[in-house]
Amino acid sequence: MTDAARSPVPEPPAGLTDIHVHLGPSDTGELYYPHLTPDEWLEMAEASDIARAVAFAPTNHAGYAQANAELARVAAGSGGRIRAFARLSGPEMPLDEAPGWLWRRAVKRRLRPPDPGLAPEALETFAGVKLLPQLDGVPGKRHFEAIADLRLPVLCHSGRMVPPRWIARRILPRTTGPVIVAHLGQFPDAIDLAAEAYALARSDPRVWLDTSGIWRRDQLRHPDMPWDRLVFGSDCPLTHPRVAWDQVARALPDPGLAARIGRDAAEEILS
Repeated sequence: MTDAARSPVPEPPAGLTDIHVHLGPSDTGELYYPHLTPDEWLEMAEASDIARAVAFAPTNHAGYAQANAELARVAAGSGGRIRAFARLSGPEMPLDEAPGWLWRRAVKRRLRPPDPGLAPEALETFAGVKLLPQLDGVPGKRHFEAIADLRLPVLCHSGRMVPPRWIARRILPRTTGPVIVAHLGQFPDAIDLAAEAYALARSDPRVWLDTSGIWRRDQLRHPDMPWDRLVFGSDCPLTHPRVAWDQVARALPDPGLAARIGRDAAEEILS
């Protein structure tokens, strides 16, 4: 047994915040996008000492207008425990590492742009924005102008097909608030993108890396990890938040980082 396995896992800090939660139904029929109700999330949160969460709609092929509206309603009635990020679609897609199906999807979206899921002027009712560029695309100029004017945080999927350099080139210049690069910029196991993600986080004080969707131990124990730029995310319900927290906590080189990653970073992002 290793020293890490024998050592106690740092307890979650008071006010633990989960910045990556899929909340609501998905119409994909895929097990990867299960339906998590607010009551089910609350039960998981209570069992995991989660004080609050950033939540967004899971993938929906029919679009996000209804899902965003329902999530805003749930967040408004949550007493501050749920902060809603609007999920947006658009015609622009990342093509840096695009397989054939993504090129075809990009052409179709250029010819017939999807409903973005929310009017730009309605963004002020949300705490931030969630982007999954390789599936949804990203919205156009008017939405990014509103995002920048409101200084909204943007949580963007990153890894295969959406490398950190694409976020640096296409998202950062159009925003003014925090940009959270999901999955340490390495989803699902793109550890070859680690150096790129970590350099981006160190180069721009607006950039954060969330810990969601990381399943390989060596990703969390990378020797160049910028621990002060990490923020906790679970990818719930794909990973139970307590399991996700324990995985991060076991990798911490200093237990004092628990409060920084589990609470303080999120407070800074959401302030």
